[in-house]
Amino acid sequence: MRIAELNRFSLLRFNVVGTRDNSNLTVTFDPSQIGFADGTFADPNGTLSLTRNIIINDAPIVGTINNVNLAERSAAGTVVVAGNLVEATDDNYGQTPTFSLSTSPKDGSGNNLFAINATTGEITLTQAGSNTIDYESGVISYQLGVRATDGYKTSAEKTFNVKITNVNEGTIVVDKTAVTFGTKLSQYRQGATDSLFVRPNFADKTQYIDITNTAVGTNDVLAIAGITINAQNVTTDANFANGDILLNPGQTRRIALAYTPKAARENFNLANGLVINSNAQNNSALNIQLTGKSTFNSDISYDERVNLTDLTTLQRPGLFGSSSEQTNYDPTADITGDGRINLAELVPFNSEFGLVV
Repeated sequence: MRIAELNRFSLLRFNVVGTRDNSNLTVTFDPSQIGFADGTFADPNGTLSLTRNIIINDAPIVGTINNVNLAERSAAGTVVVAGNLVEATDDNYGQTPTFSLSTSPKDGSGNNLFAINATTGEITLTQAGSNTIDYESGVISYQLGVRATDGYKTSAEKTFNVKITNVNEGTIVVDKTAVTFGTKLSQYRQGATDSLFVRPNFADKTQYIDITNTAVGTNDVLAIAGITINAQNVTTDANFANGDILLNPGQTRRIALAYTPKAARENFNLANGLVINSNAQNNSALNIQLTGKSTFNSDISYDERVNLTDLTTLQRPGLFGSSSEQTNYDPTADITGDGRINLAELVPFNSEFGLVV
C-alpha cells in the first residue's frame, strides 16, 4: 500500500490479505500540525506526515503429533509425549510460542488426566490420570489436542490419541505363610504325637503350599518365574524347565515341599525360607517361613537321642520282620530306610547309640 505524497483523502482504507492482519499500526503527524478537540487536524504548512509500521503476523503452526501408547497404572509424572516431539513453527514477529492442551480429558471430579509444559511442550500423566486410567474400565484411548500461541494469535488445534495398553495385574495368594517340617508319627503309631524332628532316612514329604491367582481380569495371568529355597535340604516339585508356571485368574497350583536332611542336628527357622518370584502386582517376591530340624536315623522314638527307648520301639508287636508291602510296616521305625525292618537296623543303632541332638 502506497500513498502518493500529494494525495488527499478523507478516509483511508486497506484490505487484509489472506490471514494476515494489521497487528501494529502507528500514525505519526508532523509536529507543526494543529490539533483540535473535535479530532480534526489542520496543517497550516500544507504537509501531513504519516509513518506506517504494519506487522504482518501469522498464527503458529503445531506440527503433527503421532499417536502414542501408555500403560495402565503408570505413575504420575510419566512422560506421555516428549517435548522434542511437540513443535510449533512461527514467523519472527510474535513472541516465542507457548503450548496448552485445548482438548484434555478429565476424571469424574474435573481434574485433568494429562498436563503439558507450556514452554517445552512435554506432556505428562497427572496424579488424577494415574488414579483413573485403567484398561479394565473399558476406556482404552484418550484424544488430546494441543494449541500454540505467540501472544497475538493461536494456532489451529493438533489432535492425537493416547492408546492405553493392558498391564498384567496377576495377584498372588498363598494358603499359608509358614511351613514347619516334621514327622507324622500319629499316621503310623496309635496314640503317638507328631514330632518336629525329621530323620535323614525318612524325609518329610507331606508339606505343600497352594498358590492362587486372585486377579479377575481375563488377561491378568500370574507368571511364577521361579522359587528360591534358602533353607538347607528343602526341595519342591516345581519345574521351570519349560519356562514360567502360568496361572490364569482364579487358578490354583499346589507346590509340594520336601525336607530331606543329610545328617542329624540340622536346624533352621527362616522368614525367607522359600521365596516365590512372580509378576504379581501385590507381591512379586513373596516369602514363606520354613522351619525344620533333624535327628539321628536311629532315633526312631524321636526324642532327640539314641538309647534303649529306640530299641523298645523296634520290638513293638508285629513290627520286626515287616516290609513296605505290608500293612504293619512303619517307615518311621525303619532305621536303614530300605523298606524292611530286620536285624540290619542294629548296625546303625549300635554306631549311634548314646548320641544326643
